[in-house]
Amino acid sequence: MASASTQGLSARLNARLDELAGAGRSALKIDASIEEIARLFVELGEDAILMDCDATRDVAWYRDCELHACEAPGIWVVAADGQEPSRFEV
Repeated sequence: MASASTQGLSARLNARLDELAGAGRSALKIDASIEEIARLFVELGEDAILMDCDATRDVAWYRDCELHACEAPGIWVVAADGQEPSRFEV
């Protein structure tokens, strides 16, 4: 298995989302820095991230999860299982 340093961001993000789903947790949103969002575009192309069709919402989508730009470095998945949401670093 590739290490986090050699595995692409999109592969790590997809693995985290799949891991959470397999554990019965719902991904509520993804918080990512502008740099990480740009990396997803570079790795997957412009169709990887879709803008919300409601122009009044400042949100994008990655797979079936809301994607929010944040100032903090890195990328985090916020997930819940009916209890308090938890943040998981990618």
